[in-house]
Amino acid sequence: MMKKFSLILAMTFITMAGFAQEKGWEKKSNDEMAMMYAEKMGTKMNLTAEQKTKIKDAQMKRLEDQKELMADREEKMNDADDMAEEKADFREKRMKIQEDFKDDMQSILDENQYTQWKTMHEEEMKMMKGKKMGHEKAKMKGMKDKKMHSEDHDDDSNDDDNSDW
Repeated sequence: MMKKFSLILAMTFITMAGFAQEKGWEKKSNDEMAMMYAEKMGTKMNLTAEQKTKIKDAQMKRLEDQKELMADREEKMNDADDMAEEKADFREKRMKIQEDFKDDMQSILDENQYTQWKTMHEEEMKMMKGKKMGHEKAKMKGMKDKKMHSEDHDDDSNDDDNSDW
């Protein structure tokens, strides 16, 4: 029963992945993402062409800094003796990137636009955090399911041992 369920679940994920590729949901480049962000902000806040260009550049810089930070983190985490210190260092650098981006936005936008952007940005961060928490819960559930699945197999093997009695 559990094997059938696992097979159905695996087939579902494979099918979903196929649809995602078919629909063009592939990962976008940093340049495309920065352009989309600038266009979105331009539409929501009635920005000038110059402001959109500057926002695209600021977003591009942020994305590149984040990419570099993630690559550096992976490298350091593999060699890290003190994981807590590495995580704290990563968090500090990530916050610096965010603060630099906020400073860039403040210099690009007027006072009213910046207030509007800040509100939208905070809402986006809440949504992303919620999505991340959802992914974490799903991961934990998946780990729990794996554990239960392995225990089911352990029970099955014990049943086989007991069948000779």
